[in-house]
Amino acid sequence: MNKLRHTPIALLTLAALTVGCNSGGGGGGGYKAKPVEKVAAITLTPGKEDELFPVKAGNQWVYEAEAFQTTPQGQQSNKSTVTFQVTEVVDTPEGKLATIEVSSDEKLSDRLKWRVGPTGVYQMSGSTRDKIDSPLKEAGFEPAVPALPFPVKEGSEVVVTANGIRPGAGIGPFKAKVTIEGIQEVDSAMGRFNAVCVSSDQTYKEKDFDFRTVSTSFWVPKVGIVRYIQEMVVTNPQGKTITTSSTMRLKSHSP
Repeated sequence: MNKLRHTPIALLTLAALTVGCNSGGGGGGGYKAKPVEKVAAITLTPGKEDELFPVKAGNQWVYEAEAFQTTPQGQQSNKSTVTFQVTEVVDTPEGKLATIEVSSDEKLSDRLKWRVGPTGVYQMSGSTRDKIDSPLKEAGFEPAVPALPFPVKEGSEVVVTANGIRPGAGIGPFKAKVTIEGIQEVDSAMGRFNAVCVSSDQTYKEKDFDFRTVSTSFWVPKVGIVRYIQEMVVTNPQGKTITTSSTMRLKSHSP
């Protein structure tokens, strides 16, 4: 349980501080703060919510990733570059089923299947390995778990009890509450965006350990996910905790 995974912390809120300087009665030699650039507004068109996650074979998102783990013995951290690439898209009656390969520092680490359709973006499957150097094996979610439910309406919630891959605990049952928090301003490695903010709160058990994983994702039309934040807290039977937190910030995407 001490291996850091790059599936992402807490949002760092940036504050602009304006300082005036007019001491000494002099006049125009003071510091002038750089004006804060206006962040472009976003428009969500009914029926076109799928633009929040454009899936087409070849589409790619590259992220700066950083993970932290805090235990009673101290803290460790790790940085990497994480790439999501759509390798295949299949049309189904429920929407477009996209296969997405995830690489960390150019090494394949995961293979996902997400479906984008009229009811939202859904996680259909992820992957596991028997050993660190074994091939990836697909592991489905039953039922599918929403990553971004449609229609996008601030305050709407979806609660699901499912079976599938759980962060830090392998395959098993979990409960998730997915909430659309509204449009919020967020930073990325490409600058600041207005984005649809979605939170996911998962709880589950593995043996005698209690897990809670809270993630927050930020979605921009015709771009995709620009920021992803995750914190996992594991509590042992004695009440001691291990906290793993991580974040991904978009640095480039194509198209």
